[in-house]
Amino acid sequence: MKARLSGILVVTLPYSSTLLFSGNIGLNMKQIFCAAIVIGASGAAIDIGMDIASAMAEVKSKKPEIMCRELIQSGFNVGRAVIGTMTTTF
Repeated sequence: MKARLSGILVVTLPYSSTLLFSGNIGLNMKQIFCAAIVIGASGAAIDIGMDIASAMAEVKSKKPEIMCRELIQSGFNVGRAVIGTMTTTF
């Protein structure tokens, strides 16, 4: 299945014109655009992971006797809330 990204040139033109006019004619703007999406999404995934990890650390510090299963369940609950807010960002 091939993605048909016809508007890529229009979207990237203001940012890519400097690169293209400085002699980098062989650049594939579609690939660069897709790579930027992957990099941005991985940054968001790291952000979500840190949010969940810090929430779990806080729960563990406030209730040190919490069982591992309960802590994991709390992590999933926080994860659902964080993902819910991140869907509007994407």
